[in-house]
Amino acid sequence: MLLIITNKEDVHPNPVIEKLGDFPFLRLNSEDLLKEYKMSWSSSQGEISWRLSSRLNNLEVTSENLTSVWERRPLRPKNLLNKISDRKVSKFCREEAVHFFQYFRYFLNESFYIGHPLVDRTAESRLIQHQVASKYGVSCASSIYSNNSKELKQFASNHKQLFIKPIYTDSINYEDYYLSLGSVKTSSNNIINASDQSLESTINYLQEYVEKDFELRITVICDKVFACKLNSQELDVENGKIDWRDGLLNGKLKHEVFELPDRIHTFCIHYLKEMNQHYGAFDFIVTPSGEYVFLECNSNGQWYWIELETGMNISGAIAEHLIKGGW
Repeated sequence: MLLIITNKEDVHPNPVIEKLGDFPFLRLNSEDLLKEYKMSWSSSQGEISWRLSSRLNNLEVTSENLTSVWERRPLRPKNLLNKISDRKVSKFCREEAVHFFQYFRYFLNESFYIGHPLVDRTAESRLIQHQVASKYGVSCASSIYSNNSKELKQFASNHKQLFIKPIYTDSINYEDYYLSLGSVKTSSNNIINASDQSLESTINYLQEYVEKDFELRITVICDKVFACKLNSQELDVENGKIDWRDGLLNGKLKHEVFELPDRIHTFCIHYLKEMNQHYGAFDFIVTPSGEYVFLECNSNGQWYWIELETGMNISGAIAEHLIKGGW
């Protein structure tokens, strides 16, 4: 039995479910954990057992029949089966479920797992990502994380253009508006001329701006590698040339199936094994001189739009390995 942990609004499980055929699965929409599901975990005299069942269709996954797990961006459990009038009690009930659900997902570490929260949390570190890429001889964009103004300015002086990137928080919500904090291209002089006080207020993440011929999104499931060429440099600066995601949002970004050089194809597979992962969405730049520059690997990056744009059978590869329960 396959356990899919996701939320009601996520469309990514749908094409995978279609490829499962008769293979049994239970889809857990985690925001409704307390409303639409029953679950229990018990330990007695060294014997551990657990079960999770759906109130809607009576499907049940247990410690005896679980074969694999696919975690796709679950939400915090929030919807209650029965309304509780006392707000503090209601919050307590939800919080207890939130933390049990977190510990339960950590517990499922002996099953074949795409998207394990503990593994992916470590693998999100770009510091570790660049360490692994460098180990395999793959070029990385020069980067610095620092609140040392002298070192930041020295780094900036070695590059004409820079990206200022968020480390974790990608937005700020004010009372009357929303501010997105995506990657921002800037002149190195803006860093060199910035006040020491402003640069030392937080840990800054700067990366050299690498000139592009085109970009790649490489989706990898175990040993299945799907490379998509993103023709971002055909767009103008405001609509995707700097950040291809802008071109994706306005529908102008062109996608093509791309054949990788053997060394990059092999690196992606070795990277996942090194990270103990079974899925990764890699971002690369290919420079005008033909150099492949690694930017990052998204542990749970989106892929469905790539399948729709190119016809590559990414959902089929995910289904294959979930059914197989391994590489």
